[in-house]
Amino acid sequence: MIGGIFAAFPAVMIVAVMMVGIKKGSKEAAKTANGSVYGMIGCFICVIAVLLMLKWTDLWLVSLLIGLVVWFFSSIFLVHLRENGVRK
Repeated sequence: MIGGIFAAFPAVMIVAVMMVGIKKGSKEAAKTANGSVYGMIGCFICVIAVLLMLKWTDLWLVSLLIGLVVWFFSSIFLVHLRENGVRK
């Protein structure tokens, strides 16, 4: 599922699911597709982070770098929540 996070972009996702399906079968391909959902949600969070950082700092490169970091960690966090659930 973690690999699916990197398959967040539609063209990459299609190729990733196809390649995993060919090599490892449908169940693993489904896991990759499932992981891409978390990557896509992370992309949305990344866009919000970049937008806010651009408004705050007016530095596009810093904003993009922070957005990428936010994308990665938010996606990992979502996978962690999905796999472990919220414990009370």
